Amino acid sequence: MERRVATLEAATAKVQETLNSMQVTLARMEEKLASKDDVHSLGIRTAVLEERTTKLATTRGVGTMITLATAVVALVANWQHIFAYFRPH
Repeated sequence: MERRVATLEAATAKVQETLNSMQVTLARMEEKLASKDDVHSLGIRTAVLEERTTKLATTRGVGTMITLATAVVALVANWQHIFAYFRPH
C-alpha cells in the first residue's frame, strides 16, 4: 500500500511540475498578446491606409492621362498641318 502511495505521490509531483511549466508558458503568451487598445489602434491605422489608397491613381486614370498628354503633344507638334487642312485652298 505504501508503495502505491509513493508511486501516486511521484506521479502527482510530475503533474504539478507540468502544470507549473504550463503556467509559465501561459504567462509569457499573455505578455505577448495584443490588448484591446492595440487592436483598436490597428483598426484606425488600417482605415487611414484604406482612405489613402483609394485616393491613389488607378491604372485606368493613368492610362487616360497618358493618352490625353500624347494627344496634346501630337496636336502641338502638327498644329500647322492641322490648320492647313481646314484653311480654304
